[in-house]
Amino acid sequence: MTQIAPPDPRLPAQVEGAQLGNARARQQIDTESQLAPLRRQLLQEQIKSARVNTAKAQGNQPIDPAKLGQLRSLQDQINRVQQLYKTGPGATKGISGLLDYLPTPVNKQFDAAGAGLGEIGLAAFRVPGSGSQSDAELRAFIQANRPSSSDYDVQIQEKLRNLQNRLKQTYSAMGVKPQGGGGQKKQPRVIDFNDLPE
Repeated sequence: MTQIAPPDPRLPAQVEGAQLGNARARQQIDTESQLAPLRRQLLQEQIKSARVNTAKAQGNQPIDPAKLGQLRSLQDQINRVQQLYKTGPGATKGISGLLDYLPTPVNKQFDAAGAGLGEIGLAAFRVPGSGSQSDAELRAFIQANRPSSSDYDVQIQEKLRNLQNRLKQTYSAMGVKPQGGGGQKKQPRVIDFNDLPE
């Protein structure tokens, strides 16, 4: 005769535990399948952010087109002032240098172009997020960088050299090759066909 043991009282709990375990496992699988695309997206964003941070650390920051435009505008204005200097206050020597102190049209044109350097220079060299400049900073910048026809030739040359050097350093810090500076671009020769012999 075979003796039958009484049923194990733990068996229903084990069955129920196994069922709950299976349900939890299914829930985890469902949750993982829903989270997988989100984790992939998060990882892609982290990779993108890491690339941007690496580029910034290496100095390859994206170039702000507005900032670049301001720098190029400043270069054009420097070139214009240099051109006017060569034909105006820079062309006078000796006793004729006294003409630099008179309000002639050439001197007024030079002074107007020189005054333009102040505003364009401030905009080009302004650091975003640094707040507005004080009146004292504005006066100091203009005093140091605005050429006037009544300045000595060496002062005018030094002011233009200072701006040119600062512009060059700004381009270098941005990793941008400066556009041609140091004078006006050669203008194409214009032929007037009315002046040709018949």
